[in-house]
Amino acid sequence: MLAAVVATFFIVRALNDPQRGFRESGEYLIFDMEGREVPPFEAKVVGEDRSLTRDSLERPTVFVFFATFCPHCKSMMPIVRELSKTYGDRADVWAVNGREFGNMPTEQREKQVADWLAENSWADVPTLIAPTQMQSAFNLEAVPSVVVVGKGRKIHYVGLAAHERSRLESLLDEVVQ
Repeated sequence: MLAAVVATFFIVRALNDPQRGFRESGEYLIFDMEGREVPPFEAKVVGEDRSLTRDSLERPTVFVFFATFCPHCKSMMPIVRELSKTYGDRADVWAVNGREFGNMPTEQREKQVADWLAENSWADVPTLIAPTQMQSAFNLEAVPSVVVVGKGRKIHYVGLAAHERSRLESLLDEVVQ
């Protein structure tokens, strides 16, 4: 019985992975990040006078990399908001603007992103302005991209494209326990 439950868990998890085909191909560097320690970074918290760094990660964390021009990213923002409220006592959930506006100073980037969040009624979504190197350090070349960090600052999951809320919840459940 236990073997059947375990097998079902892994089958459902594999079928629920939107990147299943990419993972199986072994051709994408982002998946090599899983199991590694989070690379060093420093990202500005939008609307606050503080930054988040790798060394300040004390809880499981989800990073959803986005760009303001991306329609799929736009669909992820309500999910980021909901997950940050649902898991707020056990994990951190961040929207991260990584490469967009990379040629602007951080303060100007923060204003661009904060204005976009306000225009779309997402001013309460926890958001970071990251240097372009943060997105590159995770081998991410597209948005939206998701990085789930578990205990010991180890990367649990990296994925491309839009995700369903249920998929992100199941990934979070794996790392908060």
